[in-house]
Amino acid sequence: MHSSPLNTTQKTAIVIGAGISGCATAYSLAKRDWQVTVIERFSHIAQAASGNARGVLYPRLASHNSVQDRLSLSSYAYTLKLLQALKLNEADFQAYGVLQLAFNARESARIHDIAQRHLAHDIVRLVSAAEASAIAGVKVTYPALYFAQAGWLNPPAFCHALMQHPNIQLVTNTDALSLQQQADRWQVHANTGLVAAASSVVIANANDALNFDQTRHFPMTPVRGQMTTVNATPTSTSLKTVLCTDGYITPAFAGQHCLGATFAANNNDISAQEADNQTNLAMLPTMSADLTTLAQQAATGRAALRCATPDYMPLVGALLDATALKHQPPKHRTSADKLTWHHGIYVNVGHGAKGLITAPLCAEILASAITGEPSPVDASLVSALQPNRFLLRDLGLKRLVTDFV
Repeated sequence: MHSSPLNTTQKTAIVIGAGISGCATAYSLAKRDWQVTVIERFSHIAQAASGNARGVLYPRLASHNSVQDRLSLSSYAYTLKLLQALKLNEADFQAYGVLQLAFNARESARIHDIAQRHLAHDIVRLVSAAEASAIAGVKVTYPALYFAQAGWLNPPAFCHALMQHPNIQLVTNTDALSLQQQADRWQVHANTGLVAAASSVVIANANDALNFDQTRHFPMTPVRGQMTTVNATPTSTSLKTVLCTDGYITPAFAGQHCLGATFAANNNDISAQEADNQTNLAMLPTMSADLTTLAQQAATGRAALRCATPDYMPLVGALLDATALKHQPPKHRTSADKLTWHHGIYVNVGHGAKGLITAPLCAEILASAITGEPSPVDASLVSALQPNRFLLRDLGLKRLVTDFV
């Protein structure tokens, strides 16, 4: 990954955004002995898409080996290792497994193909409907992929654990509005003026990255998602593992299940909608007949905006100066080292619905690039995450994407 810091000897960084992406990035830099300031527009961390009470932690695999598949598997392994190091308690992380049900013809074919890849059983294995029922504790009528180490996680608790490093300083109630370069430092300004300055800045605030001049060109789309919390019944408390179809349901904790989540692109309304609660509850009969009575229980919803890219891969790395390049387009044979860079600005955005899995590993990839360390993943994966890939394609320079690795 091309890395172009102004002066990494200063070992200071600003991270904009305190969701999972921002908190993980701050942690990855802080553990390398960098002094990190995290700027958050809300009064507390993990208030937007990272603020749901439950998120499901498992890799969404493809029927064949692909770059998305490799990111998912690598991220899953890294996040599990990170959670072990952070030592979250049982109220915040329960690795009781995830069953992904073969509930229709498309999913049955995909799951069969994944089973034929013969991945290690400690990652995933195919189980019959009877075995799935024994694992789940409720009646399941479909075979399934079983991820034994997967489970559910409390995203705000994850973020809080990441932010406990002594090298991290948090600034809340501050809406970062602009980035300005002064000598060998970047300044972050808000309505109140200068907030902080550092040798490097990481933009990790999802869709709000489009508010900065340096990242306004990103082809990102807001995707509304609503999860539903529903009171458990005596029967539903038998559920011991997460069940997934088009959505998911978690085992009961503190008398409640979490279900989700809806998907609505280009919808910025984050008010909870009863229709979306009903959409989530309508998944229950497919998951298990033992869970259908949950649809009559009291339910509440929470909606938030995810941040998606056209190829469903995050944007992670150093930034080219899109304004300068569009004003004076480079020639087709221009080499990567002749392009104009925003030295010292980086991004970790565009994780869609997979941020719980992908954001921590992407934070490690980014921190390694900023500090000049070898990447923890292979070059083809780094290339697929390159945040300038869409800009380079627009400029007719798609061939240069791999030159930044």
